[in-house]
Parts: sequence; structure tokens; C-alpha cells
Amino acid sequence: MEHLSNGAINHRSGAELLTYYWGGAMVGRFAGSMFLNKFTPQKVLLTNALVAVGLLLAVVFAGDAAQAQVAKYALLAVGLFNSIMFPTIFSLATQKLGKFTADASGIICTAIVGGALIPLLQGDIITRSGKLFDFLSGAGTVLSVHCLLLQPAAARSNNQAALKK
Repeated sequence: MEHLSNGAINHRSGAELLTYYWGGAMVGRFAGSMFLNKFTPQKVLLTNALVAVGLLLAVVFAGDAAQAQVAKYALLAVGLFNSIMFPTIFSLATQKLGKFTADASGIICTAIVGGALIPLLQGDIITRSGKLFDFLSGAGTVLSVHCLLLQPAAARSNNQAALKK
């Protein structure tokens, strides 16, 4: 990967790097399936989310040319850790909803449109304000989603414990 030697990314090398990103996502999905057989989905999701946030923070705070190399590799590694997030979040969000599962599934699928529109908004923000705000907002989004998933899981756990009494 000689295009990583000077820190510059042109169209051709960007396309090659994108291949590595999606390759990492594929590997991450297979590895994630293996980990989901051994650990709870919440733990796998939390671990992957924290690593992805850490990688994004490494990108944000990369300063000089030597750290630019780290930032490139960190961005590539995000695909590895983001790969299990959507299927895990979807299944956690719709579990134990009973007759409301179909409705919740439809709402989540409708929200996917936001996943197509938000990057356009973030692109405009990054153009106007710089990368720091944009990457921090992305890291904040990942953490917020995870906190929202943990809260209902904790509430269900407390309700089940109360029902057993």
C-alpha cells in the first residue's frame, strides 16, 4: 500500500482504501457472528461501539503527518467494528415486543432513511466547520444509540426481577 507513504489520498488510492474498509466490514461481520455465539449481544455491541468511538477519536486528534497514517488505518478499522452494529441493534430493539414487533420493525426500517440523509448533513457541517465537530458528533451518536439500547434492557431486567418476586 504505497499510497499510504506520503499521507496524500488521490481518487485511485481512495477507492483502494474503500475496498479495505468494506473487506474489514465483511471480516468483522463473520467474526461478530462467532463472538455473538459466546457473549451476549449487549456486550459485543458495547465493545465494538467503544472501539469504533476510540478509532474515531484517534482520527480526530491526529495532528502531524506521522499521525495521519494512524488516522487512515483507524478509519479503515472502523468498518471492522461497525459491521455487527446494525443487525445487533435491530434484533435487540425488536426482541420481546410481542404483537408490536412488526410495527417496531417498520419504524426502524423507516429510520434507515435518516442513515442516508444524515451523512449529507454531516458533509455540509464538516465543510463549514472542520473535521473535529463532525467526528465528535459521529462518536456521540454511536454512544447515544448504545445508551438508548442499554436503558430498555435494564428496565426489562428490573421488570422481570420484580415479576419473579
